[in-house]
Amino acid sequence: MKIALQSKNIVGSSFHKEGTLLIEDGKIKGIVDSISPDQVDIFEDFGDALIMPGLVDTHVHVNEPGRTDWEGFRTATQAAAAGGITTIVDMPLNCLPVTTTKKNFDIKLEAIKGKLYVNVGFWGGVTPLDLKDLPELLDSGVMGVKSFLIDSGIPEFPPMTKEDLNEAMPFISKADLPYLIHAELDDGKTKDLEINKNYESFLKTRPRNWENDAITLMGSLSEKHSCKVHIVHLSSSDILPYLKEQKEKNPLLTVETCPHYLVLASEKIPPGKTLFKCCPPIREENNREALWNGVKEGIVDFIVSDHSPCTPNLKLMEQEDLERAWGGISSLQFSLPLVWTEGRNQGLSPSDLVSLLCSKPAKLIGLDKQKGDLLPGMDADIVVWRPDKQFTITKEKILFKNKITPYEGRTVNGLIEKTYLGGKLIYENGLMPFGPFGKSILKETQKEMKIKKFNGLENSDAIKEAFKCCSSQKWAENLIKRRPFITFQEMVKKSEDVWFKLSSEDWLEAFKGHAKIGDLESLQKKYNQTKSWSHGEQNGVKETPLSVLKELKELNDVYEEKYGFIFIVCATGKSAEEMLEILKKRLHNDRSDELKIAISEQNKITNIRLEKLLWEL
Repeated sequence: MKIALQSKNIVGSSFHKEGTLLIEDGKIKGIVDSISPDQVDIFEDFGDALIMPGLVDTHVHVNEPGRTDWEGFRTATQAAAAGGITTIVDMPLNCLPVTTTKKNFDIKLEAIKGKLYVNVGFWGGVTPLDLKDLPELLDSGVMGVKSFLIDSGIPEFPPMTKEDLNEAMPFISKADLPYLIHAELDDGKTKDLEINKNYESFLKTRPRNWENDAITLMGSLSEKHSCKVHIVHLSSSDILPYLKEQKEKNPLLTVETCPHYLVLASEKIPPGKTLFKCCPPIREENNREALWNGVKEGIVDFIVSDHSPCTPNLKLMEQEDLERAWGGISSLQFSLPLVWTEGRNQGLSPSDLVSLLCSKPAKLIGLDKQKGDLLPGMDADIVVWRPDKQFTITKEKILFKNKITPYEGRTVNGLIEKTYLGGKLIYENGLMPFGPFGKSILKETQKEMKIKKFNGLENSDAIKEAFKCCSSQKWAENLIKRRPFITFQEMVKKSEDVWFKLSSEDWLEAFKGHAKIGDLESLQKKYNQTKSWSHGEQNGVKETPLSVLKELKELNDVYEEKYGFIFIVCATGKSAEEMLEILKKRLHNDRSDELKIAISEQNKITNIRLEKLLWEL
């Protein structure tokens, strides 16, 4: 399918030009001066309308599964499409179960089927309750993980302490994924303050220093662990000088802010208006102006919605109860016009808007080569809108589930006309004519990246690496002939296919590559290439009484004399005493049966070592 979109205003992060945007098979082919309509399948002339990349919103609380009365993937992605947003990343809360384990992530992936009008990626979560599950979650396809340093508002997602952070961050650093932080640290000094209907009373209970202290902590821990740290929803402008200095020496630190901190000011919030409650809070006018300066200076990397909806009853609007009302701003559909209306008064250009709302958020999630700009080869995710067209935000226009927002009644500039996802029209002037066409976006896992690296090795180097896992030259050579591997499971299956078809001579060659169980001295002397692996596999031997080691050695000699090869057992997770009992039992087998067992045990060892090999590449 060939599509041509013509406009006097085609805007990317580094250009603003007149021309015709060419799309072919869902990808951007380029921008030309003009083209004849009969050269393409679809031709549209948008006149003065602005064509730019679809927005990338990396901070959205969809709340499905579990709290679908708050929001859901169908309504959230429809609202996103209506707002020119073509990619969102869903937060790990306030869904139930929270996305803090691979099991819970799999439950969420089941919930999305057939509901996505735009593309959706996912953040995982880290809490003290789930630290043991973190390595598996990091390799499950999440874009990164998020934690709170303060009460999140739900018991399923408790805050992290400094000790917890120090435990988690080495794993996150190794996975090379961003660690998102809700950066507030409660110093306990405001607990006796009373919250009344005046928004200023709520503001005083969450002072700027809570954010400042939390961000300072995360800046130091980011350096300590060489970990990508991303500060979400920055509200306090006081910390901007620190962030500027810190980011100059530590490129791993990034920060976002949100429309409500750039558009709204606490002094102008009427008493009892709970729709404006969020955490961290909307602050004063001078803070708002200072945040805009941080945006323009590049200290704040980008702007995302932090769409955090709930049911109307939780906002306690009739009671005007700021203390007990749920905190969160619903605005997903209106980020573009809100930021543009205020931003152009601040001197922002349309190209600045592309950087702040599209390309830089895409970079956070590692998709800046695919999304967030209008360069050849990138996904044809596009929004067409009219920057000077005014409209008023009303309930009738809202597509997210609960039609409540503090922006109701506000007049803004920037009317979205059409949104395209991969070249397909998904939104047009208030209607959703087609779809859902959206897809889930899963981060390429560490294993997948390592397998690609293994596939790219020269044959001689790949054979040498494979030989570390199983000391059979023929096995290593035949395995490498079966490249490329797509998944680790495929790699294991092909390894087993090769292994079980080898000759007895090849199997015996592989057995000779092992140190005798319990013989750590020979391990140190002879098996230098894989001694660290074998040490780990024989970890249960290290603290073994000498009498047990002596018996292991003696029976190993008996075994080898009887069968003609050394005792092979997958030692991972077994104590020396357990291995000794296994050895005693297997000495009763005939040679044929024992060879089959040894072949099976070697296969288990090889599979474990293949995984270790990929991790260390």
